[in-house]
Amino acid sequence: MRIEELSIGDWVRHTFYEENVWIARIDGDSERVLAERGKLSISCHLNHFEPIPLTPEILEKNGFCPPPKHCGYHHLTVGNNEVFVCIDNGFSELSHYSKGFVSDEECLNKVEISHSMSVHELQHALRLAGVGKEIEV
Repeated sequence: MRIEELSIGDWVRHTFYEENVWIARIDGDSERVLAERGKLSISCHLNHFEPIPLTPEILEKNGFCPPPKHCGYHHLTVGNNEVFVCIDNGFSELSHYSKGFVSDEECLNKVEISHSMSVHELQHALRLAGVGKEIEV
């Protein structure tokens, strides 16, 4: 993971404490990160953090419906937004559909990731799509 890949609010895993924490502050010059969860506050170098792999369990905990047997996409509705996430071995895809996005026409945007998506990458994709959904781990 590189410092440029992180944003405030991203979920990552601290490798020593083996805890999922969210990024509270980033110091790009020294590559130090302040991460928190509840009463736990950790300030250390970026190399002590790793991405949290996105799993069907995390998607379902965040309101994504499991995929029907004929479709491999988890589904979430947030306001006028429809979000579909496919998790496959070695490959992830997020599709975003928003009614009324452009002159009341239908709009479908896809983000394909060439590796298995992590939680913080899902957070970034949702933000870029304008979907106001906070992710919990």
